Amino acid sequence: MATIQTSCVGGSTPGSDDKEDPDMSPLMRRCKENAPQGSTRDPIIQERKEKETNNSGTQREGKGRKKRKLEDKDEKMARAHQIIASANLARRLHDEEVRRDNIRVKEEEKRKLEDEQCIALASEKFEKEMREEEEAEKKAKKEKELCHKANN
Repeated sequence: MATIQTSCVGGSTPGSDDKEDPDMSPLMRRCKENAPQGSTRDPIIQERKEKETNNSGTQREGKGRKKRKLEDKDEKMARAHQIIASANLARRLHDEEVRRDNIRVKEEEKRKLEDEQCIALASEKFEKEMREEEEAEKKAKKEKELCHKANN
């Protein structure tokens, strides 16, 4: 495969077949070329970078853990509030249902008493009317008998 040569600082192009890293910038190539033999990077700078990445990584992880813990705690609190709210709602609904049932039972008892009183009153009326009718029939019989005796 043929390589296309263009003028660039490193002497090679990102698409070339030489064994240099295609992702490496020209500035990094220059740094690599100027580094002392046996080292591709400055060890002091490398140590600083590693420390920074480790520190920032642990700090990020620490912050991330703290944030996750706070979020978990908030979620648990929200769930607890939901459970409490749903229990309160269920209790209120149950209490309201019991009150309605109690009112309904009292009204039914009141109706039964009224019905019993009405029945008692009706039966008294009926008995009174029956007595009056019987008395009227007896009077009518007596009058017939008196009329019948008077005619005989």
